[in-house]
Amino acid sequence: MPAPAGGGASALLRALAAPLLLAVALQNVGNLVFHAVVGRVLPAADYGALGAVLALMVMLTVPLGALQAASAALVARHGWSASGVRRTVVRTTAWSLLAALVVLALAPVARDFFTLASPVDAALLAPFVLVSVVLAVARGLLLGDARVGATALTFVVAVVVRLAVGLPLLL
Repeated sequence: MPAPAGGGASALLRALAAPLLLAVALQNVGNLVFHAVVGRVLPAADYGALGAVLALMVMLTVPLGALQAASAALVARHGWSASGVRRTVVRTTAWSLLAALVVLALAPVARDFFTLASPVDAALLAPFVLVSVVLAVARGLLLGDARVGATALTFVVAVVVRLAVGLPLLL
C-alpha cells in the first residue's frame, strides 16, 4: 500500500489506525449503552452478579491480547495463506471449546466463590471464552496481514450482535 502524501510513515500509521480507532470508539459507546440499559433494568443484586462475571471477563483481556499479538506475529512472519489461517482458526476453536467446557464444569465453584445466585451466572463465562479466544486470534491474523478494515469490521459486528442479542434478552 503506498503511503499517503504529506507525512510518510506517520501519515500511513494514522490512515491505518483510523478504522480501528472508530471501531473501538463505537465498541465503547455500545458498551456504555448496554450497561446503562442493564443497570436500569436489572435489580441491584442481579447487576452485582453481572459485575462479578464482567470482572472475570476483564481479567481475561490480557491473555486474549497476547493471543492476538502472537497470531499477528505469525502472519507477519510467515505471510497470509488461506490454509494456514484456516488451520489456525480450527485449532484455536478446538482448544477454546475445551477451555469453555472446563469453565462450564467449574461454574459451581465460581458460583460459590463469587457468591452468585446461580451456576448459570458463572456459566456465562464459557461462551465468552469460546468466542473471545477465536475472535482474538482471528483479529490478530487479520492485523498481521494489515487487514485493518476487516479487523475494524469485527468490532462493529461484535457491538451490533451484543446489542441485538443482549438487550432483547433483558427486556
